[in-house]
Amino acid sequence: MNFVTSEFDLQIQEARSAVSNKRYPAALKLYAALCKSFTQPAQWEEYGRAAAGSGDYDLADRLWGRVLEGQPPNAGLLSRLAVAYGEIGLYAKARALCSQAASLEPGNLELQLSLASFLARTGGVDEARAAVNATLALDPRNEPARYFSAHLDRRENKLTGAEQQLRDLLKTGLPLRTGSHSRPHRAL
Repeated sequence: MNFVTSEFDLQIQEARSAVSNKRYPAALKLYAALCKSFTQPAQWEEYGRAAAGSGDYDLADRLWGRVLEGQPPNAGLLSRLAVAYGEIGLYAKARALCSQAASLEPGNLELQLSLASFLARTGGVDEARAAVNATLALDPRNEPARYFSAHLDRRENKLTGAEQQLRDLLKTGLPLRTGSHSRPHRAL
């Protein structure tokens, strides 16, 4: 079978390669030339990540805004962009997107914990507590949520509560997971 690769496909691959090799000026030049032919919101999202990588946060913000305007909101997109905005220090936008993603899928434990984690890191401990409690209302045995609740207690200097929650976790007989599943999802 003979595959024909278009000039556009070759150039987008070159732009992606430039980003992966941290050659942002070259990547931005390619994306700027290619954007006239973009047909997918993901391509604008990629361009935004290249802009963020180069330190041009205003351009990244404009490009990601275009992605958000161009399609109906979905939790996956909002969560990805919340992470991206958080990485460049635009916490108000990140927080709004993270909250919106969690509200679109209130039964999604991972999104609820991501929201709680982000809120806790940006000073919203009361809001983080509400998000953790919402997660625990959905699944009272959810280990990461229980652990995170204990973490919030410790952070609020409620050491007795934190200690009790950790003891309760151990009493349940559930094996505490290790590795990436032992913490709430890295939202931001």
